[in-house]
Amino acid sequence: MIDYFKVEIPFYPRIDLLNNQKLDFKADYSLSTGETFDTKMVAECNGMKFISTSSERLFVQGSIHKYYNFLKKEYAPNQFSEQKRKKGFNGNTFNLTQLKYSINHLCDLIKIKPLEAILRGLEYGLNIDIENDSQEFLDALINHKQISFSSIKDIDQYFRQVKHQRYIIKCYDKQIQYELENSIIRFENKQMKMFDLKNLSIKTLENLMNINNLEELKFLLLKKWDEVLLFDYTIKKRHLNEVQKNQLKDLSNPRMWQKIKSNHTHRYKMRLKSFSENYGTNIHREFKNKLNNQWDLQNKNCVTFNRLFKE
Repeated sequence: MIDYFKVEIPFYPRIDLLNNQKLDFKADYSLSTGETFDTKMVAECNGMKFISTSSERLFVQGSIHKYYNFLKKEYAPNQFSEQKRKKGFNGNTFNLTQLKYSINHLCDLIKIKPLEAILRGLEYGLNIDIENDSQEFLDALINHKQISFSSIKDIDQYFRQVKHQRYIIKCYDKQIQYELENSIIRFENKQMKMFDLKNLSIKTLENLMNINNLEELKFLLLKKWDEVLLFDYTIKKRHLNEVQKNQLKDLSNPRMWQKIKSNHTHRYKMRLKSFSENYGTNIHREFKNKLNNQWDLQNKNCVTFNRLFKE
């Protein structure tokens, strides 16, 4: 579902922001004269950042999923200190009802209508519970559209990503990030520019509250996953002959995929797919099915707002 977004409200008087008692805006100032540089004012609230420019444009950006969890006081198992809680939590599920509530709450905070908030960036994806080890799953990622996955790994995070010109494909280990009980993988697409979504009915925050518009995003997410190349570590090597074992060894090597010319990749992908279907569980297809089912699950059986949250 929806996580991070960046929206613009083209004209928003600064006086209205400064009079908002729930937002504490800060600006740069000169240490020698005390003069305030008011070209940009910034406030933060529940993980969302509010940025007012000198032209009286207002930008709001952050994770709407974390925003909801801040409101609900939902934290991760390892967020036992106030410092860690300030980082927010988005390792649980986030459905359509919760999204609608959060958008309306956010818009009420700054007294605008969702229709007035124009999307400038959008991140959408899902947290998926998998049977296998989450790190093993991430290790198996090879590339997306012929670009190899990069890795960032330390004691409390492990994620892999592929950067394109206007978007980034990301895959996270939510279990290690938040010390969750289950193996949770988040797969998402971060649209840094809205150009790739120009043909969709998604222009404002109001559009994100329409289930039909979210269906369009689901098909895009599934398409992005179809473009991911993943080595199936469930393939049973003991059932292969020596020639097949050597072929499989090559297919598991990311460097080999980097050397293959683009017009030859289809043949090798079909070979890997055949191994996966005949000698493994086909984890690529399993994960796609989970994405599809989880998206549908989070968009049905929604409750009314007054049942969802009591302030």
